[in-house]
Amino acid sequence: MYHHVNGAVYYSVYTTSGKWLGYLNAKAGTLTVSGGQLQTSHLTPAQQSFLSQVTAAVVPVADKNNLYASVMAAQAIEETGWGTSALSQQADNYFGIKAGSGWTGATTTVTSPEVVDGQTVQLPGTFRKYNSLTDSATDYAAKIRTGDTYQGTWRENAQNGLTAVNGLGSWATNPAYGTALKNLITKYNLTALDYE
Repeated sequence: MYHHVNGAVYYSVYTTSGKWLGYLNAKAGTLTVSGGQLQTSHLTPAQQSFLSQVTAAVVPVADKNNLYASVMAAQAIEETGWGTSALSQQADNYFGIKAGSGWTGATTTVTSPEVVDGQTVQLPGTFRKYNSLTDSATDYAAKIRTGDTYQGTWRENAQNGLTAVNGLGSWATNPAYGTALKNLITKYNLTALDYE
């Protein structure tokens, strides 16, 4: 934490490996990273804290796996309702990854919204359980980079985070999922995370 002479309070934001990402201006509600400034002035303190945690976790994972951190951050926000979902709080699952038959790790059963025949219904599902946000982000990247299903999200196949969203295709049952992610990326200037 740094107190500026003008009264502003700044918090340094680091990745879990100790790499400096930028700083959060608590007074102005902005998070500045090397690619620019995230638009956080309309966020609550809890949402700002969540975005800082997500940023610290997803930027190095995205960089290592040639993905867009903006997409990962938007998905974490959308999937968890800014970190308030039972799945994120009970299982550190920030991307809504279900535990299929090939998953050998820990699981949890959570009721979540699914769109079935055009209607949103609450259905129980078995989801992967992680030990941390970083573990969740790392497994997400492995899932995205395995096979051809999500190759449209890879940096080598998408011009930017907004076009990478189109590569998520079957990730969610909600047909408005891609639009919601694009809106989050645009509203909060999450593309600033992609220039790390």
